[in-house]
Amino acid sequence: MIYKEGLVHLAGGTMDLIPIKGMTSASAINDLEISRTGQIYLAFDDGIYKFTGDQTQPLLAESELIGNNITRLVVDTNGTLWLVCNRGLQSFDGETWSRPDLPAGVVYDMAQGPEGVIWVAHYPYISRWDGSSWESFNSQEIEALPTSHISDLYVDADGMLWLGYDSDGFVSFDGTDWTSYPPDEESDIGSIINIARDQTGTIYLITRSEGKYYLSWQDDQGWESQELNTSAAAIRRHPNGKLWLLLRDGELYALDNGKMEPTGIENPAPEASMYDLVFGLDGSIWLATNQGAFRYDGHVWESYTAADGLRGNKVNTLVTGPDGAVWFAGSDLTRLGPP
Repeated sequence: MIYKEGLVHLAGGTMDLIPIKGMTSASAINDLEISRTGQIYLAFDDGIYKFTGDQTQPLLAESELIGNNITRLVVDTNGTLWLVCNRGLQSFDGETWSRPDLPAGVVYDMAQGPEGVIWVAHYPYISRWDGSSWESFNSQEIEALPTSHISDLYVDADGMLWLGYDSDGFVSFDGTDWTSYPPDEESDIGSIINIARDQTGTIYLITRSEGKYYLSWQDDQGWESQELNTSAAAIRRHPNGKLWLLLRDGELYALDNGKMEPTGIENPAPEASMYDLVFGLDGSIWLATNQGAFRYDGHVWESYTAADGLRGNKVNTLVTGPDGAVWFAGSDLTRLGPP
């Protein structure tokens, strides 16, 4: 209940006033929502706030974002949030929004390595953030780099960068040397959509050829392929070191020595389209979908939608921070977690 000096809590036939610090009239509150997890959200004219203790914590207003349609999120070792949206790259350190000083080119992809190094693709550049400064590489000046559009960025467990290209094969970078792997005409694996490398050194590609999707992998005998029922939403490294593959229809597989092993985890939203797979710091599994986000704790799934405080049900991606906060990104951005 909203009262003139704050909120009123009703329980057991008693009423307790919960004052809001700095507020003299609750008429400024336009709406109140309580999530199923007990989190309180207040709507004011200038945006959405989360109520913590006796204070309100602002969730990010649209005016602070340089664009909508957020497609990539990472949190660096300093706790800074980085996001890629339709207008480029932006960071948030908990207090201030910033835009990095990068060479021309719209940032359209981002990946983070095991040591926290962040890589971004912004044609014709690939840039690296080491936690204190940026270094940019111009593909037009490096012989091993194709000048075409990068279809996927991946950083493996050893910190090696892998770049997948639509029709120009793939490239690796070990921190010193760039190595090109042009298409194998005999294998004809198709256009690369996703690239990943597991702890055994096996390279996996999600490819498309003649309207069909394939999982392709390289062993000692060359390239092998397996047709998929649908396209892939994400390939991510599980905390146990294995790669996991999430398909658009919600099927989850572990990849091991060129084999797709079903995880046996039930699909929480059979009618949803899957967009991303994330592993939480607590070992939980998160899915981003067009029907909200879903968290699996090893036993049951829990859903997070607009009814729980998200700013929309479509979640393109999400990330968990070292402070336990979870950032959900779609057409807007929502932060849930400790202040």
